[in-house]
Amino acid sequence: NNHKTLTLNGWSGQRINGDGDYNLHLKGTNIIQMAIAKSGDTYGLGANMNGGSMGTITVTADADAGGTLNILGNLTGANGTAIYGIRAYTNLISGKLNIDITSDGYGWMYGTWGSINFVDQTDGVDLDVRMESTYTGSSLFSIYGLYNSGLFYQPSYGAETAPQNVTVNVTAKGPQKAAVYA
Repeated sequence: NNHKTLTLNGWSGQRINGDGDYNLHLKGTNIIQMAIAKSGDTYGLGANMNGGSMGTITVTADADAGGTLNILGNLTGANGTAIYGIRAYTNLISGKLNIDITSDGYGWMYGTWGSINFVDQTDGVDLDVRMESTYTGSSLFSIYGLYNSGLFYQPSYGAETAPQNVTVNVTAKGPQKAAVYA
């Protein structure tokens, strides 16, 4: 593809947002430590297109060193805002994506918003999503591990097996327990 490529090599920060479709190349362990947005929604990794629609991120890992992206959030007071680990369509070709978000506030939570497409991999591709709400107040909202189209496997010539290393855990303590979706 002719998209821009962002390479992370031992990187650490609060958020990555691309303007349009882009490639994300991972080397070593990289960390997004989410912080509550001053305005608008809170998310760790995103791709925005003109007109407000989502773009696509294509994730690959270094062939020799491998690559991991940990999207972490221990969010306090995120009231009335949506929280997204990833807000983009994602092609996961190689590498590991770990999303681990806890919030004590009321607001919709999404591990991923947008489909996750696994493309041609057999080993070395992991997706681990853990979302937890510790909110115990009376406001109702939903918590999703994967939202908006879920997981897809797209084999092409030579691909052997669908991904085996996908884990999604979603938990809540308050009244929203009935609105938890893996």
